Amino acid sequence: MSSIHQVQLGKVVVTTHVITTVEQLDQSLRELLWLTAQHEGLKRVVALDIDKHYSPSASTKYTEKVATLTLCCGNSCLIIQLLQMDSLYASCYISEFLQLHQLTFVGLRIQHSLEALDRDYGIKCRNAVELSRILGSNDGKKWLLEGYGLFDLACKAANMHAFMGVNESRQIYNAANLTDWGATTLSKRQIKSATMRAYLCFYVSNYLYGGYCKRFRFWDRGYDDYYNKSRCLQFIDYLACWIWVIVSVWFCMF
Repeated sequence: MSSIHQVQLGKVVVTTHVITTVEQLDQSLRELLWLTAQHEGLKRVVALDIDKHYSPSASTKYTEKVATLTLCCGNSCLIIQLLQMDSLYASCYISEFLQLHQLTFVGLRIQHSLEALDRDYGIKCRNAVELSRILGSNDGKKWLLEGYGLFDLACKAANMHAFMGVNESRQIYNAANLTDWGATTLSKRQIKSATMRAYLCFYVSNYLYGGYCKRFRFWDRGYDDYYNKSRCLQFIDYLACWIWVIVSVWFCMF
């Protein structure tokens, strides 16, 4: 059954939807698409990550299959349990979403993830960018960063320590490495770990790719409140600010 979790990552709270039904998948993807369009003029970046289920095999030591697909945009995250739903309909909805031309999907070793999704479910993606290429194109030091994992990239390239302690984040990041991702119900540890990996991928890529993380010093400006506001509320705030300025000037004149 689908569920909603508020995942605390240092100073950040991420709303994570664990999806197990096709109906909830369709609705959640529509909501995520709407969320990507809330900041006009900025790149519409979505982080993508997967986890696999391994099972014994007669011909080989084990077989692997993608168990979960995690998508993240800002403070909203979807963990899609592909093994627990009708794969045909789920694949259609996800493929349609991943092939939207206005979206860019970013991940560490993302081509490996997309090849696995295509192999297991026939899911394809239109616009995919490898995280290490973004790093290389921004500072010209790709050769120095290729050996880093996502956690280390977040610390080195995007100042992750500004919102989360290094020791705490490392524990969360590695907490579910050897767990069963094919389980019917994911544990809180798995949900938090998957959420963190996807959020770090989004944060690093968006920070370096020219999105709002790069544009605003959001930790000093109440990022969570700003991000969750609609354009209408942002306009109201802007209008209220100007009214306050005009009233202040009027009182000074008289």
